[in-house]
Amino acid sequence: MRIQSVGYGAGERELVDRPNLLRITAGELTAAPAAAALYRVEANLDDMSPELCEHVADRLLALYSRL
Repeated sequence: MRIQSVGYGAGERELVDRPNLLRITAGELTAAPAAAALYRVEANLDDMSPELCEHVADRLLALYSRL
């Protein structure tokens, strides 16, 4: 992958035991993936409202299907 940009953000919520931060790395594939390519989509959603999990998962999988 060729990295095109990296973004950082900080939330407004004050957490005692950890920072409230986000980092996203965006890029493009440098070569066409093989037919048996494996992609990994990972997120840490500790403090997210459970009602939003399905919506977020649907959006991530829709983005994945465009790869």
